[in-house]
Amino acid sequence: MKKLSILSLVLLGLFCSCVNQSKNNITTADPESSDSLWHIPDSIDIDKETLSTCISEDGKMRFHSWNTGLGGTCPDFGVLCQFLSKDGKLVTIDMREKEEMPAWVSSVHSIKKDDGTTYYITARSHRVSSNDGYMWLDGFMIDNDTLKNVAVFDGGDDLDECGLEINYVISDWYHTTNGEGWNWLFEYDAKARDLYIPIVIYVDETIPVISDRYRLYHFNGKEFVEKGDVPHKKLHQSLSDYVRLVRYFRTKDYIVRIDNIDGNGTLRYASWSFKADMSEQPDLVIIGGKYDDDKDIYIFTNGGYEYIVGYSENTPVSDGVFEHHEYLLVKKDGQVILKDEK
Repeated sequence: MKKLSILSLVLLGLFCSCVNQSKNNITTADPESSDSLWHIPDSIDIDKETLSTCISEDGKMRFHSWNTGLGGTCPDFGVLCQFLSKDGKLVTIDMREKEEMPAWVSSVHSIKKDDGTTYYITARSHRVSSNDGYMWLDGFMIDNDTLKNVAVFDGGDDLDECGLEINYVISDWYHTTNGEGWNWLFEYDAKARDLYIPIVIYVDETIPVISDRYRLYHFNGKEFVEKGDVPHKKLHQSLSDYVRLVRYFRTKDYIVRIDNIDGNGTLRYASWSFKADMSEQPDLVIIGGKYDDDKDIYIFTNGGYEYIVGYSENTPVSDGVFEHHEYLLVKKDGQVILKDEK
């Protein structure tokens, strides 16, 4: 696991105070969208710089989340839910009145059942310390002018559901995925009606680590039914056999993925050109590499070539101030032939 200084953790805490903010600002198409209809009351104090909005596929429900600036390394979030009642009236609920400490809402999806009813599932997140994160799913239904909690799996009244929450080390997932992995967690494919719940495993039996493998659930019109353990949704099928993701590394020209493929430390290197996608056949696959704990780099060899992932340099920019840079290095017969920055 990458070693972080106190300063690094503080900066990471600021970045992750709104854990999934980068993806939340991407909203789905809203057939009934208008600024006047969905106006947020002026009486509610919102930090617009951290405000993030997600909208359900049917356009009838949206959640607004923001950082209140309180709570320190365990930030307090403000969350508003807005939805259209059956008579078309806009209802606004301040979740701080409904829940003691509302959790950030990173997505909301409308689930329409065969009987014509619709309920909504949300992915939510909070922190119990600067580096200890939780994410889970909640279910809601519009009940006239109120919001009712319902079961995620079937929209029913039985809220005794298991397996819908993960606990993880925030810095580990951030560095493992180069800060891009938040979009992969609790992903719902509305077209296929498939729900991906991340699987957490334990390193040294004490450290919860997101594996980048998922429990797949399919909605059959009545309920979500479990379909088993699956790899990353967008990963090429030739790479589906692995225990956990070790490093995802994107440079100017390449995408690199390193997986632990057997749980015993056997590493696999796969790479694509930057314009490609992980769903495509990788350009290069190398089985067997090593991790240098002192330098925090991964080294793979293939013929006369050596591939070094995570090679770092600190470049001075002023007196006592340095910029940290990480690279993919490729050497041939000991000579650097590629140095591509993350």
